[in-house]
Amino acid sequence: MTDTESQAATAFIERWERSGAAERSNHQLFISELCDLIGVPRPNPATPDNSQNAYIFERAVTFQHGDGKTSSGFIVFDEEPRRFYRIRAARE
Repeated sequence: MTDTESQAATAFIERWERSGAAERSNHQLFISELCDLIGVPRPNPATPDNSQNAYIFERAVTFQHGDGKTSSGFIVFDEEPRRFYRIRAARE
């Protein structure tokens, strides 16, 4: 890691340590800045066709529970290489 990359990582951590754990209001900005920091593309804008929403914020999903019940939710989804992100705030 270069000095510039190290400084950027430190600044990112310091910025987000002060976020107050407001996960619903901060997660899209956090992920966008994290993507910039690690050099990967930001999620794409959503489209009306959920099957085309391979890498977006808050893709609509149906969670299947072991008891046969389902519930609706949202995830950040990256189709390739199939990474899923559930946003949770850090707790002390």
